[in-house]
Formats: sequence, C-alpha cells, structure tokens
Amino acid sequence: MFKEKLRQYGIKWVKPDNFSVFLGILNNTHEDLKDWYRATQKILDADYKLFLKFVLLSGLRKGEALTAFNKIISLTQRNRLKEYYNKSFLCLNITDIQLSF
Repeated sequence: MFKEKLRQYGIKWVKPDNFSVFLGILNNTHEDLKDWYRATQKILDADYKLFLKFVLLSGLRKGEALTAFNKIISLTQRNRLKEYYNKSFLCLNITDIQLSF
C-alpha cells in the first residue's frame, strides 16, 4: 500500500546497483533525501509520516525500524513502554531485537 501511494503521487522508488549506491553515498549532500522526505510529508497519512520520522531520527535500518516501531506500538497499547524505552538515556533498550549486520 505504501509503495502504491508513492506511485500514485509520482514518487519513484529506485533500486540502483551497489556501486552506484556507494558513489551516491560518497558524493551525496543528502539534499535528494531531504527533498524526498519533504514531499512525502505532503501526501502520506499520519501513521506513515510518524514511521518515516521515527526512521529518520533513529537511524535504524528498515527491518530494524519496523521491528522497533511495532514493538513500541504494542508496548504502548499495553502500557508497558517503559520496559523498552530508557527515559534517563532517551533511547530504546534493543537487546532483545534481532539486528541484521
């Protein structure tokens, strides 16, 4: 559904080859990413906006971000977020999340 919405609004989802990605990272000012993020904020539903902001601020990879975000939602619904969020350090306790390296 997310990718379909991007297509409907003309936002392209491109998967370049590894070397192109490396060169892009090496030479990028990240302006394209900032522009893309700003464009998504105008068209996405609130839930998707919140998820993208979480990814942006956390710096987590897609799979890690999905796991963490879903866990936050689940724990919040059960009033148990304090088990996952360390308020004194302003960070998540990620010891029980499968990280992909």
